Amino acid sequence: KWARDNVGQSGATIYRLYGKPDAPELFLKHGKGSVANDVTDEMVRLNWLTEFMPLPTIKHFIRTPDDAWLLTTAIPGKTAFQVLEEYPDSGE
Repeated sequence: KWARDNVGQSGATIYRLYGKPDAPELFLKHGKGSVANDVTDEMVRLNWLTEFMPLPTIKHFIRTPDDAWLLTTAIPGKTAFQVLEEYPDSGE
């Protein structure tokens, strides 16, 4: 199964892929134009930070001149956006 994930404000299109027996839940993020640069930057940050803390595993990444596609595993917990929605004063 797949579903569009509208949480956050990255400007990227995000899909949650789930429900396949014996397969991890995944997230597919797509960016076009300047948002492709943001998706690429996220991939670089994930690669760097993964040695310091638990993060989603990058399963696949594709970059073309105009598009970037990032496929990652899901990890338990809340996104930063969800925490800020729940505790708006914590972002100050």
